Amino acid sequence: MLLRAEEAARMLGLGRSKVFQMLAAGELPVVRIGRSVRIPRDELREWIKAKAQEDARLHRDHWREVFAARKEAGGRPTVDLGFGHQR
Repeated sequence: MLLRAEEAARMLGLGRSKVFQMLAAGELPVVRIGRSVRIPRDELREWIKAKAQEDARLHRDHWREVFAARKEAGGRPTVDLGFGHQR
């Protein structure tokens, strides 16, 4: 089954323009039929699963580094949380 950009945007909770940007950047799976752009539903679902696993791994690795730094420092060192926030 092939989805239009609007349908894929709804599945992802994104705007149509963002989906078109991601398609143009090669971030999402795409099938071109003439001038039409379609997203294979099953491939989009697999992309979502892979993205979620990658994000979970990055999150886990980040916190492993934070806790390792705490252990080495013997306490609670200041941790840069990004966006100018520190704890």
